[in-house]
Amino acid sequence: MTEFYVGEIVEFHVPGRMILGDGTLVKILKITGEWAEVTTGCGCWLEKLENLRKIQ
Repeated sequence: MTEFYVGEIVEFHVPGRMILGDGTLVKILKITGEWAEVTTGCGCWLEKLENLRKIQ
């Protein structure tokens, strides 16, 4: 599993599921277990870490 850290900018990527669209950049605000609180700057929500990926 990829390690993420608070404050990191990552890509929200869930093929086939669109909230704001695949490939949206989000900032990690908090990490708890398998979940991260993320924000686009306009709002925040909980997302599974498996739905995030490092920016290449």
